Amino acid sequence: MKKWKIYIVAHKKIHDCMYKADSFFNKDNYTIFNVADKRIKISKKYSVVNQTDLSNYQQLGKWWAESEAIYNIYYNKELYKDLDYIGFIHYDKELRLIETNQTNVTQQINEYLLDKDNGHVCLELHNTVIDYNQRILADIDQPNTLVGDGKNCYDYILEDYNNYFKTNYTIEDFLNKKNINLCSCFLIDINTFEKMMGFINNVILSKRLEVFDTNHQYRIQGGLMERYFGLFLTFEFNTFSDLSLYHHYNKGLK
Repeated sequence: MKKWKIYIVAHKKIHDCMYKADSFFNKDNYTIFNVADKRIKISKKYSVVNQTDLSNYQQLGKWWAESEAIYNIYYNKELYKDLDYIGFIHYDKELRLIETNQTNVTQQINEYLLDKDNGHVCLELHNTVIDYNQRILADIDQPNTLVGDGKNCYDYILEDYNNYFKTNYTIEDFLNKKNINLCSCFLIDINTFEKMMGFINNVILSKRLEVFDTNHQYRIQGGLMERYFGLFLTFEFNTFSDLSLYHHYNKGLK
């Protein structure tokens, strides 16, 4: 059986209702990753990693959202050195499939990974065309502007991708893929994770995303990063397992 772990990115309370319906939920496959400066109260039924305790902690800022957690896990390789697959979800993601309402998510992941040395489990699926048409900007001539007419963030990200990987994909190639994995919620094999994070590390160290939201009003760095991850995965995998989970967006969670 493949060894895998999903890090649940959290910053305050952990809600049992997100996980209790999956009878195979366990501490080996799921670990709370606390990105807050303070400890959060967590039951002994969960394992936890506190980001600020990491030996090689990289402070990016809250405006990087879940990508700061993913980046820190990449920089602290002891957190995944024994794994075959690594994944991430938000604390307000329930282990319940949107399409079928099934709660045996852990079992389905195990079945999908059983005979795969590499693979992609999508935990939040979106449509490429619909997301492109949101007109989220990455336009150096329009800093601190979230949406509008100008350079679409996907055009900017694709240029970055082509320059780094020496490819020549067009935006039509991307849109024709139909599907994109967003919200930084995915499970992928370790080799692909390191390939992706080499690219992401290059972007972050360059600081070239800072110009788009200098006041951190829109947390655009986090919004762009989830699309960097998504575009990479769109081109990296021709097939994937869609296990999109209910995303509660913190509604009703206290």
